[in-house]
Amino acid sequence: MKQFTLPYFGEIDLDNVEEYYNEEISYKDNIVRLDLNIEESSIKEPIAIQMKNVLNNIEAYDIRNREYIDADYAKEEDGQALEFASFHLEEIGEEISEEIGIDLQAEDKNIQFIKKLKLVRIGMYPDGKYGSTSFAVFDYCIDQNISDQLLVVKVDALGNLLDIAWES
Repeated sequence: MKQFTLPYFGEIDLDNVEEYYNEEISYKDNIVRLDLNIEESSIKEPIAIQMKNVLNNIEAYDIRNREYIDADYAKEEDGQALEFASFHLEEIGEEISEEIGIDLQAEDKNIQFIKKLKLVRIGMYPDGKYGSTSFAVFDYCIDQNISDQLLVVKVDALGNLLDIAWES
């Protein structure tokens, strides 16, 4: 019985883990769902330490993820971020754009949209549950009452970008 403390989740027995853990936290005036998705019945301590690192450094990961999103946006041709922003700005009306603080007449309206994305979920897959090749995924959206579409940043255990995807 090897106990390990994970931020937000408390004590976890690394030799007898559950398949799924979830919590909610407040981050930047927004609720963020946290979930751990575990395939095996145990986790090695170095993996638990990497999970703890993500949870202890949410703001640093968020900043890095936004840099990844900005770089993806700059790709224009094959980037998911520009396509994601353009789609939403075409779909939302003037009233909603005012509500979220985006000027649809501005040249930089897509950039305004990208800057308004909120972190809404962090999912961790430390041992590849569901066939995931990502250690952690960070879901961003404009407002869950406006759209259920997500811009998802997928990273490895060290926070290196694996992929940015548009999901629902």
